[in-house]
Amino acid sequence: MPFLYKNNILGGKTFDVLMTRRPIEILQNHLNKAFDNYPKNITLKDFRADKILMRIENKALTKTRKIITPHSDIVTIFQNKTIQLP
Repeated sequence: MPFLYKNNILGGKTFDVLMTRRPIEILQNHLNKAFDNYPKNITLKDFRADKILMRIENKALTKTRKIITPHSDIVTIFQNKTIQLP
């Protein structure tokens, strides 16, 4: 979705998102905390997304009409705009 948003493909339309994972920024925060707790596990510090990609994703998520998800944590993050699937 960040790429669709960045390239203005969604341009001015309302849209809903099916989301099965936490936002990239939150995933990376969890990985950083895990690395702080287990610094010898260097793979926890690998593969970070570009900050620009995280900003674009966050901006696009704020523009969504509804976020549809089975994930209870996503419901908590976006509590005012989610539809929770069983």
